[in-house]
Amino acid sequence: FLAWVGSIHLFALYAVAPFVTIACDIWGCRITGFVGGLVCVTGLVASSFVTRLYLLFVTYGVLFGIGASLAYITTFRIISLWFDRKLALANGICGTGAYSGTIALGPFLQRMVKQTGLSRTFIILAGIVALTAVSALAYRPPPKLVSKGKRDVHVKKIFDLTLLEDKSFLVFLLGLGLYASGCFIPASYVPSFAKELGVPPHKGALLLMAWSTSSVVFSFLTGKLADKFSRYRVEIFQCAMVGVAISTSLLSAAWSFQCFMGMMVIYGAFDSGFVSLKAVVAEDLVGSDQASRGVGIMFAVLGIAYCAGIPLAGWIYDSTNSYPWSFVAASVFSATGCILLFLIPLLQNLKNVDHVSPLKGRELHSDTDKLKFLPTPLITEISFQSVDIRTLRETYL
Repeated sequence: FLAWVGSIHLFALYAVAPFVTIACDIWGCRITGFVGGLVCVTGLVASSFVTRLYLLFVTYGVLFGIGASLAYITTFRIISLWFDRKLALANGICGTGAYSGTIALGPFLQRMVKQTGLSRTFIILAGIVALTAVSALAYRPPPKLVSKGKRDVHVKKIFDLTLLEDKSFLVFLLGLGLYASGCFIPASYVPSFAKELGVPPHKGALLLMAWSTSSVVFSFLTGKLADKFSRYRVEIFQCAMVGVAISTSLLSAAWSFQCFMGMMVIYGAFDSGFVSLKAVVAEDLVGSDQASRGVGIMFAVLGIAYCAGIPLAGWIYDSTNSYPWSFVAASVFSATGCILLFLIPLLQNLKNVDHVSPLKGRELHSDTDKLKFLPTPLITEISFQSVDIRTLRETYL
């Protein structure tokens, strides 16, 4: 029953993403991110006063989930507005915030719950997440947007789903959904699987830290590689997906702590490619003019996939009483999603669309390619990792 609180939060975070990206276009990233931070703080403070579990569905699941979406999704939008030629690297650097939060704040959360209790921990988390509202104040719009004045966004455009008529983008969403159904499973169930094989709980936490550390290192490399070979971002993205699928399947055969550690390092290295490039590839497919809607729809699909994949893996474990089958199923989903992406260039050729650089049509501003605006979205990523679903769920249970 408690697991549903986290599931509702995760669904709310991603489900409202299309509306968040539109809010960024209407009111700007600064206001959207700031309001999101305040809503998050409100949700966490309200959760600290909850005495009945079902009320957490509203305070933590819905309220904090919507606030998290307003603040978290905004980080991807502000990066997209500021960066052109180094977009993948910027996303990779920002993505390291979430992994850094896993490394630094995971053990801290567990200790705080044991020493101060759950209610006070929520208050402490509210203080940490308040940093997102502060950092959002630094989200200055690029000069090219300021010069255009007030944004012209009509109500009809908010509910415009014409992007789904693009078969290439539709295949991307389908492949991404299948992949995401499986890619979240290792990070969710590896500690339990390792414990079942005799690995002590404190070493199980080290496995997640190994995954996060590996992802931090390779996020930089993946971003630089994708920017250098910008014509082949989809292919690089597919390589990351294949690597995740293979490492997930190999995890099912792990037999010792050392084996788990090695597989999690490999898994983290390839997972960093997915985290760094998913929004970049989506924007490449739909174009910079439709980036906000494309990225928003993509996150909504990810939310559905995450919420479906994790319970499915749990159901497989309950049916077979074996974690390896859950990992095998996850690898099959991930591999199938990767295979579907091979249809993208074929569909583009059928439409007589030349395969050109994804940067075509984007204005290049050398002065905006500097990595000077990354600290604020990075703070947002780190702060939200402090209330990561996996960390909290392991703590509460």
